[in-house]
Amino acid sequence: MGVVGGPCVRGGATTRAVPPTSRRWGKVPSCRSLDRVSLTRRTLLGGLLGTVGTEFGATTPPPAARAEEATIPAWDLDGLAPSDGWRSSGPSGDFKYRVLRRGEGDSAAGIFDPPEAFKTFPFVAVTFAVYNEQGQRIHGTDELGKAEWAYQVGIRQALEDEVGGVNQMIVGERRQFAFGPDTVIENVGGGKLFGKKVGAQTPLLVDVTLLSLRPY
Repeated sequence: MGVVGGPCVRGGATTRAVPPTSRRWGKVPSCRSLDRVSLTRRTLLGGLLGTVGTEFGATTPPPAARAEEATIPAWDLDGLAPSDGWRSSGPSGDFKYRVLRRGEGDSAAGIFDPPEAFKTFPFVAVTFAVYNEQGQRIHGTDELGKAEWAYQVGIRQALEDEVGGVNQMIVGERRQFAFGPDTVIENVGGGKLFGKKVGAQTPLLVDVTLLSLRPY
């Protein structure tokens, strides 16, 4: 019988001391028992450290949220059909729009109406991306280096203020609108889109999300 508190001997090699507290259990644990205890402790400790690492960012962080796509499939204005949710507006009919995600409004501010419902020109904040017919992004909040684009909707009567644009959106809504040369030429605001002058040669498609609205 081994000596309590003495070394554990296996194959002529001393491995570790037997804990004196083993006396309370009435027998001395074997080397195999101690190995199992040690393995269990290492397993539990490793799992605990893994959990702590996950909770406090020691592991690889999740990927960042996606911004508007840098490219989209090529498109053409005539191919934007009602079957895909597109509607036409304006006298020329070459302004089209569709809702990708309906907005629920701003419950904290008690605002559930679109900008056009207010007598004043409300202040809004949006994110947007503009694409040419090849699907390349040529303008947007990313290109401007901004988290959002804030402005007074409707006051400049720009292209984003055309019927079917931002003026008819609810907070939280995401929609797309597209337009051709006729809309640009007839635009009262001089053919500007979110502060940038655009040419009337090629149609453009805009993907926009209304983040907030303040009436005053």
